[in-house]
Amino acid sequence: MRQNKALIHITFIVSVFFVLIGSAVISFAVDDSVYSTQEARMLSRFTAPSCENLLDGSWFRLFEDYNKDQFVQREHCMTSYYAFLDFLHVNERNGYVRGKGNQILNVRSFRESPSHAEAARNFGIGQADAMAKIAAAADEYGGKVIYMNIPYRMEFYANMYPQFYANGKEITTIQRASIIEKAKQQGIAVVETYDLLRSHEDEYIFFTTDHHWTIRGAYYGYQELLKCINQDNPQWNLQFPSFDDLKVSASQERMVGSYLRVWGDGGSISNDYMEYAIPYDMPAYSRFDNGEPSELPLMDVTFNGYGAFMYGDHANTLIDTSRPDLPSVLYIGFSYTNPLEVLSVYNFDTVESLDPRHWTGSICEHVRESQADYVVIVKDDIYEGNREFVCHVE
Repeated sequence: MRQNKALIHITFIVSVFFVLIGSAVISFAVDDSVYSTQEARMLSRFTAPSCENLLDGSWFRLFEDYNKDQFVQREHCMTSYYAFLDFLHVNERNGYVRGKGNQILNVRSFRESPSHAEAARNFGIGQADAMAKIAAAADEYGGKVIYMNIPYRMEFYANMYPQFYANGKEITTIQRASIIEKAKQQGIAVVETYDLLRSHEDEYIFFTTDHHWTIRGAYYGYQELLKCINQDNPQWNLQFPSFDDLKVSASQERMVGSYLRVWGDGGSISNDYMEYAIPYDMPAYSRFDNGEPSELPLMDVTFNGYGAFMYGDHANTLIDTSRPDLPSVLYIGFSYTNPLEVLSVYNFDTVESLDPRHWTGSICEHVRESQADYVVIVKDDIYEGNREFVCHVE
């Protein structure tokens, strides 16, 4: 009896060993996969060891990443695993949760107490000071600074969270009001898009699997920005076509947003997609990225993701349409600016952007050099990004 039991244990251990070794051999024998459809990202490829990467230890990390990305039947295993989680109704995964309407939302921890509400009323001091410095730099040559406030998607869809999650809506509402009021106290014009987007909430204005706004959401925000500029200087009278007068197309391929890639989507629960829109009569232009001529398109309709706008994030991008009779605009902000840049080419002589996450120079100094008629600070109202934004202002 004992011999039989020992034999079973040994057989099991040997079987597991051969499965692991066999999987490793097969993984090394077959060609490496290049792209993961589950995660919508490029997979790690094998890096040959060298004296340099062995000595600094980086090869071992690269080899570990390679093994995680290139094991046999990886996509099938992931699909099966996440389908199993769906079957068990495991809703919270890796810091994200599936809400109503299949919205993928990040798990938030809020305490809506009086002390937290009081702290929220002081929200945005660093950002307001930074905006004031930018406004002072623009004022030296007669430029105008506008703060474009975009609702954070988690705040905008707070009612989409499962009922047992604290969504923090009370706190974030106070924070948004605080930062807008501080901007106005600095004499900065504010384009507030929360109520505007709320009036279109039944439309496809935010991705369901990513935190960014769609081209429709950006379109409504851009129209509000033009209204602000026309009120400031009626002579411009900047007009943009209605959405129905744009070249609108949608990708037939399901979009896998950044939140969904982390949450995991074996059950394919999301019907998120990518929509593209651009005016029929866009002007000719020259593009420069980080000071160098660029052939990248304004919108890549073959790219099924937010990177389709401006081909992703760049520290500095300049679009020149050679129409000096029109005003110029400089956007300062994160990736929310990308679809705005695409739309702005229609109305402005030059469209420029600075991304504080990648820009390493002085924002104020660049504002003085560019002398843009309008400097538009584009930031969502909860993630201040002060570390990147404030540090590079001066």
